[in-house]
Amino acid sequence: MKIKTYKEWIKSEHMLDDYLVVGDIVDNELILWACEVLPPKTDTKTCVQMCEADDFKGGMPRYTTFRKISNKWVYTGSEPKINK
Repeated sequence: MKIKTYKEWIKSEHMLDDYLVVGDIVDNELILWACEVLPPKTDTKTCVQMCEADDFKGGMPRYTTFRKISNKWVYTGSEPKINK
């Protein structure tokens, strides 16, 4: 599977949620960007959630989420806040 990169995303001129599909593997540069845009909502060794809610489901905020699975960062879509 091809790794989606920060540089390719910037070149694409798409919004992040248009560029990524749930299950995409992303590079470390994209994860670093996600952590530096604003302080992340969740930032652990295995999960990064961007600070601002990108969706609401049942009145609950959901956040753009990346999880480390099998030592690779994977975009897992919009998820409720994950407690550390």
